[in-house]
Amino acid sequence: SLQEEDFSDREGDILPISDGSETWDPDPCDLVQDWRDSGVDIRVHVVGLGLTDMARGAMQCIADASGTRYLDAQSAQDLGKAIEQAAASVPPKPGDARP
Repeated sequence: SLQEEDFSDREGDILPISDGSETWDPDPCDLVQDWRDSGVDIRVHVVGLGLTDMARGAMQCIADASGTRYLDAQSAQDLGKAIEQAAASVPPKPGDARP
């Protein structure tokens, strides 16, 4: 399971893709909020694949706590588009070349 100390000296972006079947410990929404409260500069871009409303709400909470967008996918084509959208929302680092 992920803990704050796993990322406390890092910055960047994480892209979890969830089908809603996993169990998380600790609660990822609380963990991401703790990261933000502690100044950890990790953005979590969440893609849900065929989620129920309840699972979608949990994933939306993670994105909200991280200051990102939750992206929903119902098919392989949607999944590809969602990953592209998430990648496009990652702020460029100095010296990064973007098309």
